Amino acid sequence: MAAETAQSRRLRTDFGKVQALLDRAGAFMELESAAGDPPTQYLLRYRCRSVEQVADEQAVFRDEHRVEIKIPSGYPLEPPTVRILTPIHHPHVFTSGQVCLGSRWQVGEGLDNLLLRVGAILRFEPAYLDFKSPANLDAAHWAAAHQADFPLEPDPVPAQSPAAARRDVAWQDVE
Repeated sequence: MAAETAQSRRLRTDFGKVQALLDRAGAFMELESAAGDPPTQYLLRYRCRSVEQVADEQAVFRDEHRVEIKIPSGYPLEPPTVRILTPIHHPHVFTSGQVCLGSRWQVGEGLDNLLLRVGAILRFEPAYLDFKSPANLDAAHWAAAHQADFPLEPDPVPAQSPAAARRDVAWQDVE
């Protein structure tokens, strides 16, 4: 049997933390599938309010979202890719569905924290909005004009400790 690599240990640890988070998250977040052993691809379903589109300056809401996360071979030094598979109109989501996670991936951020960050992005959590560096300019203009309405709903999975709070995010306009 081959020795386990540092990366596979990290992926196993991350998977355990993701499972614990899913237990805490209840109906807010569900794992549809995980591929690989340890998993390097996740398909999740989030149940929370977000904006599917804007028509005549009015938001059309969506309450269920499918999200794909792929772990690259260089993980954790390289960031995962996150793509929202259902329609969304958000300043930090490119029209392709690719989520802008910022320009600085923090190697110490576990997948469980990333999943919480994706949920915060979906809910338009103000701490995760940066109107100076949007992935979707139209969505940024709309969101900037509607900031008083955010977040669209309360955090369904409160942080367990201050250490689990939001990390600084630097934004970058690259898809």
